[in-house]
Amino acid sequence: MTSTTLDFRSIDYKTDVEQAVALLQTSLENESSKESFQWKHVDSPFGKSYGLTAWDGAKFVGLRLFMYWEFTNGTQVIKALRPVDTVTHPDYRGQGIFKKLTFQGLEECQAENNLIFNTPNDNSLPGYLKMGWSKIQQDLTHQVSFVIPFSSKNNNTTLLPVAEFPSEGVKMHDTGNFHTHWTADYIKWRYSDKRYRMAVYSEKGQSVYIIFRQESKKRVSFPIILECLGQENLHKTAIRALAAKLKVFMVYHLDNIQVSSLTTNRNSSVVVFRDDKEDIHHKLTFSIGDLEGVL
Repeated sequence: MTSTTLDFRSIDYKTDVEQAVALLQTSLENESSKESFQWKHVDSPFGKSYGLTAWDGAKFVGLRLFMYWEFTNGTQVIKALRPVDTVTHPDYRGQGIFKKLTFQGLEECQAENNLIFNTPNDNSLPGYLKMGWSKIQQDLTHQVSFVIPFSSKNNNTTLLPVAEFPSEGVKMHDTGNFHTHWTADYIKWRYSDKRYRMAVYSEKGQSVYIIFRQESKKRVSFPIILECLGQENLHKTAIRALAAKLKVFMVYHLDNIQVSSLTTNRNSSVVVFRDDKEDIHHKLTFSIGDLEGVL
């Protein structure tokens, strides 16, 4: 069986979704369902994903999906492309279909985008580097900080559904760095799953919005901070207030948020990029929400 007979074409969201999900489910690393596929690739506020498929006659044998993304520094919006889900039918692996899908897909949809980036795992990283991608040289260390849950009658933290994130969004201090475009539509889409919660901390007319989910290890509960949005000088206070609200003494976060001097490193994430037309890769900042495996 050779790949020379294969036909490559764009995904048809009206007819191909059921077969695409079934093919993705052949990968042990993918837990796709029709609902998650619809959420991720059709409902995204940045636009419907571009998909490239491979066919052997009427048999669906390969798939590569590219999410559209946006970064902003508060004044400029950069359109980006994020290659994500990919799978080759078990009977067709080892024929270079992944490489063909990736390069042809990028060629067909990169013209309107100023950056291509991805968050590969340990298994896929060598393949990206071999194809000419570069690592973003910044430390994305995950940390656990230990805090003393203080009790206060005036803990100005309110727990709300993410759906109540303000429609006008949150104004961020302009640091010159680029981050995911946190529109209200994006936040409500990205964190629509019920496992995500929102805490709002208020102080002297300023608010900080924390998106988090709670985990438990060895019966110890702690929040994972996915986003911390709003007045940056209040981030540390807001997260410690959330810990007090939840009555926990551990907080999991990226090291770009300083929570406590008593901290231990866990693991780290890697971001790779190519075709950075605006030369912004050294100005990109990320959150755990950007790096989480559901994307």
